Amino acid sequence: LQGFTLAEVLITLGIIGVVAAMTIPGLITKYQQIRTETQLRKFYSMINQTVRMSSADNGEPEGWNLTAAGHDYHYHFNILNQYFLPYMKYLKVENCKTDPDNPNTACVYFFDGSAMRVKFDRFGSTINYFIDGDSSRRIAKNWFYFEFHMAENEYSQRLGNKNYVVPRTWGVGIGKVPKTLSECMKKGCNKNSILFCTKCIELNSWKIPKNYPWNSSLK
Repeated sequence: LQGFTLAEVLITLGIIGVVAAMTIPGLITKYQQIRTETQLRKFYSMINQTVRMSSADNGEPEGWNLTAAGHDYHYHFNILNQYFLPYMKYLKVENCKTDPDNPNTACVYFFDGSAMRVKFDRFGSTINYFIDGDSSRRIAKNWFYFEFHMAENEYSQRLGNKNYVVPRTWGVGIGKVPKTLSECMKKGCNKNSILFCTKCIELNSWKIPKNYPWNSSLK
């Protein structure tokens, strides 16, 4: 029985290396996408359940004491401490100093390594969810944009959604909220913009859509 020559072994190893180099990055990305989908669904359920539980004690959000925008970290922390933190499990709350555009807002860090940044104003708030907990990495695979609207806010009315926290659609105009995945991807989830990527994932049953701009940055 004749064995392999050194040349044959080296050629085989080379082929295996080429195949691995071609397939492993794709497998890693697929794993990251599945993890992202799981965490997004979990966060979406958790944050809305938090608001519903808080509403039972504090009344409907339209009556919550949210005033004008532009407050410092302590204002955002106090709102969190009154209406959100008692109803959720979290690791810590800190000033979002890593976010260059929002240095005085509050970041809540969770036990799974993710985090959310909140910015409250009299209409509700914007909520950014970071899969890896880093608010400075505003790229499509880490940065997800939600809005928390008050019960009587025009956006909640046009969305027709019973959840208080929903993927961002603010700013597109009444009657122009994307209703299909293809429309959503064109409007705000591509190499030029990732503002509506969270909405697009929702429209795709909380699955990362095909042609999702995985490595694109916020613009």
